[in-house]
Amino acid sequence: DRVRRMLLDSLPSCLGVPRSDRHAYLEEVVGMVGELLEGLESRAQDRTHSAEAVLSKAAADHGEACAARDAALAKVEAHSKDVAGCRAALNGPGGAVERRRATEKRLELREEEQRRGEEQIVAQASLKKSVVEALAEDGELARLVAESEASRLRASQAGEGATAASEAAAEAPAESAASECADWAGGEAARRRILAGEMATLARACGVDDSLVCAIPGAFAKPAGALSAFDIVVLQQLTKGLEAHARSLDERLAEAEPTRRALEAGVASERGPRAEAEVAEGFANAKLTEAEEAQRAAENVVKGCAQAVAKASARVDAQRAEFAVAEAALASLRAGPLDAFGKFR
Repeated sequence: DRVRRMLLDSLPSCLGVPRSDRHAYLEEVVGMVGELLEGLESRAQDRTHSAEAVLSKAAADHGEACAARDAALAKVEAHSKDVAGCRAALNGPGGAVERRRATEKRLELREEEQRRGEEQIVAQASLKKSVVEALAEDGELARLVAESEASRLRASQAGEGATAASEAAAEAPAESAASECADWAGGEAARRRILAGEMATLARACGVDDSLVCAIPGAFAKPAGALSAFDIVVLQQLTKGLEAHARSLDERLAEAEPTRRALEAGVASERGPRAEAEVAEGFANAKLTEAEEAQRAAENVVKGCAQAVAKASARVDAQRAEFAVAEAALASLRAGPLDAFGKFR
């Protein structure tokens, strides 16, 4: 510092002497001042070059950050298109969801047809069971017809002769009739009325003629021994009608079996496409989820790139300001001290 002050203090006296009249000592001082100014210029130039290099590097980094951001934005746009395509494939017209719903609808229709067919078969089988039970040997209708036929036979045998054997045979029906009347008074009449209603319902379900159905309560309201010839005809016709309907039911059930198998096959044929549609929907859903995750990841990259661009822009601005200061300092040095020194040297 003292040397510098000394040089500065002696500079006016040295430069004030024309160069041709300067002493060697003065010339040496001027030379030292010149070297000092050249060093200042060199350092200013180095500072300017360094600031320029840093600015160039910051600008290059900024360009790279912008390029990375643009590439990330392009990926986001591509992933957005993928997401839109996956959503259309899943939920759009003709998409996986619509196809799955269509297969479910077809399967529901097939299952409904099968259910109605099964209900008809079950109803016919149940009706046949009731008819078979009514016609069974131990059934009420068969027993009533058998008892009425036996009662008529006994009455016929009782009126054919007056032999002792015939009289003895006639006493047995009388005792049997007395016993039957006692049973009838003991609640059999009420049971028969209930049975008559059930039998009329069964006959009507089997399509028996209404006039015959109307005669059923009268035939069932009497003990076997008190049945008239008309009542017996009613019971016999009822038996024939039920037997005919039982055969008809057998035929219907046999005819319904191929239909039942066809309906069952139809349901099975629709379950396969429904399962395939469910698998396709699951695959489309997985693809949509994957595309959405990729889009979110790309958007996060864009955010990171945007932050990098902002930081790079800030560095460029800072280095540009630093370079401007260095250039201004160099220009000031050259326009001021260096220019003046050059003129007076």
